[in-house]
Formats: sequence, C-alpha cells, structure tokens
Amino acid sequence: GYARHEPHNFEGLSNRDQFARDATNIYYPKGLQQQEHPDSVGRSVAMRTNTHRMVYRPTGQNELYDMAADPQELNNVHGQPAYADIQRQLERRLLEWYVQTSDVTPFDMDPRGLPS
Repeated sequence: GYARHEPHNFEGLSNRDQFARDATNIYYPKGLQQQEHPDSVGRSVAMRTNTHRMVYRPTGQNELYDMAADPQELNNVHGQPAYADIQRQLERRLLEWYVQTSDVTPFDMDPRGLPS
C-alpha cells in the first residue's frame, strides 16, 4: 500500500504509466482507483485470533470483527465500548510484533571490520 504523502509511488499517472492511457488495459482500473481514491489503497496491517480480526490503517479507517458472532465480517465493531478490551489487546500485540520484527540484524559481519 501507499501513503497519501507518497503520490510518486501511486500507479496510474497518465504522464508516466502507459496503461493509464488505455482504458482497455487490465491494470487501468487499479491505477484509476489509486488516483481517484488514494486512501482506499493505503498501507494497512491485519491481525487475527480465533475469535477476532482487526485491520489497522494509518488513515484511521480501522476495522474490528467479532468472528464468532459475525463470521462474514459484516459488522465493524472497531471503537465500540463493548470491544475496547479486545481492541487494546490486538493493538498491543500488533505493536509488540512490529517491535520484534522491524529491524533485521545482519547475519554476516561487515568485512571492513570494526573501527579501532
């Protein structure tokens, strides 16, 4: 996904992308979606448990579903007081996952060695 402040990453620019000038191209609808509704293709992350699924977006259009009560995920309960505890738990788990996985430690030592 993309962030609104990164329009150079969006596809479908008619001055750059050949398919954006050809409405019969298979990628034309995707590029048009990015140009006309940039928040719909923004970055997001999802986390699920056996009973709930949460989608978090930096744009604030978040989702939380009670998969036991709503297996087709038709009722977004994000922000509802009755789900505040589970929402906090999932947000916390997501943060912990990002902290644990956000940095890659090199396997090999730098061949230049360490400064003396």
